[in-house]
Amino acid sequence: MKINAVNNNYRVKFGSHLTKNFRNIIEKTNPAQVEKTLGQMGISADFQNSKPIAACTMQTVNIFNTLNLSVPKRIVTLDIPVRGNKVINGIANPNFKIGFNTNAFYDFEIYNKISDIERKEKFAPTDHFLVAFLHEFAHNENFSNIKKANNRNYSKVFTEINNLQPGADIDDFILKRYGFYPRNNFIEIFADVMTNRIANSLDNKTLLPNKNPFTEILSDSANQNLPLKERNLNRILRDIYFGDYESLKRANINSAHGRYLTF
Repeated sequence: MKINAVNNNYRVKFGSHLTKNFRNIIEKTNPAQVEKTLGQMGISADFQNSKPIAACTMQTVNIFNTLNLSVPKRIVTLDIPVRGNKVINGIANPNFKIGFNTNAFYDFEIYNKISDIERKEKFAPTDHFLVAFLHEFAHNENFSNIKKANNRNYSKVFTEINNLQPGADIDDFILKRYGFYPRNNFIEIFADVMTNRIANSLDNKTLLPNKNPFTEILSDSANQNLPLKERNLNRILRDIYFGDYESLKRANINSAHGRYLTF
């Protein structure tokens, strides 16, 4: 499929929170220049001349730099066909590479239709137009921190967590609290919940965060006034973030035992 820069008929439909200013930024984006800028930051990128992917990636890099979080070492574009309601917007892997599907971001009409389906089916953690970018970057930050915390055992820890199945109590709470299905996987729970929180922290004009959503999962003191289930969710997110799979095996969103343990 040929890659469009921006389809003028559908500029206003690229999800919610897309300001006129950022639409203009997308239209004026030079993907090759963005690749050069990211290269100077130590990030290898290949956007295949996709203006939407280049502009949204650059903005997401700015968001994660503002939050002092890691960014991917390599960003690529993928050519994955869109088949009906089934589409892959992006990927992330533990080798700190992420990719975005040029077919999903071919023009704003296609992406908007995909976003509508995901929201109706409760798959998307937010209706923010940067959802796919925030999600894959959140995965990357999770992978990076697991490696930092576990170093030599990184592969084992990642595999252990990825193979764990969260209890139904956790899935049910996330569905009720956030309105989306967490897909029954701790790695996806982390990416989806943090995507939701980062999106909610973004200023509509600057598209930069006005608070750090990671504070609640890193600081017990920030959790003191939260309801029990919210505190437990934040502890679960922290254990995913640091790769504590032994604690995750005992995770219980309803427990009042301090570390959500069941006895």
